[in-house]
Amino acid sequence: ANRAMELFQQQTGAASDELDDFRAVALDIFEANWGESIEDVAAAMAQVKNTTSATDEELKRLTTNALVLRDRFDKDVGESIDAAQVLMDEFGLTSDQAFDFLVAGVQRGLDRNGDLLDSVREYGNLFGDAEFSASQFFSILESGAEGGVLGTDKIADAVKEFQIRANEGTDDVREAFNAVGLNFERVVGQVSSGQAT
Repeated sequence: ANRAMELFQQQTGAASDELDDFRAVALDIFEANWGESIEDVAAAMAQVKNTTSATDEELKRLTTNALVLRDRFDKDVGESIDAAQVLMDEFGLTSDQAFDFLVAGVQRGLDRNGDLLDSVREYGNLFGDAEFSASQFFSILESGAEGGVLGTDKIADAVKEFQIRANEGTDDVREAFNAVGLNFERVVGQVSSGQAT
């Protein structure tokens, strides 16, 4: 535990007087049967701390959730923390809710190409800025996967491209809206006024 905390301190720059608290968190996680060793837990905690600045119970929850994703689904701790952070920042989720979405996404086959965490990190802000909820974000990814699109990045990129083209409002876009029975100006007006999303 001393060696693990020395490494943790070197990796995070934590003050010496904080180490007892961090040691207690690491031991709690390890005693709950997560991580291969106390050093492994401390290394994961360091990644979490450096990414999120979390302490105490939040550090414990984030690290435990990241280790669950790693140990059960072979996901990198740093990548899962980055993806969870995007979900928390963009959609106002708690850390537990963010990891619930990630776990459910993997369980539902959204990671069959190994790109779910990358897609969340790359496109989460786009969906958040467009005022989608986290549920809608993952539902769109799932619908695309069920429809045969290979890779969540391609699904999310299609939404991004649609947003770009819709914002441009070219004649081609207007014709496409008309082809599916929608009036482009009316839809844009309703979205702008908040009448439609």
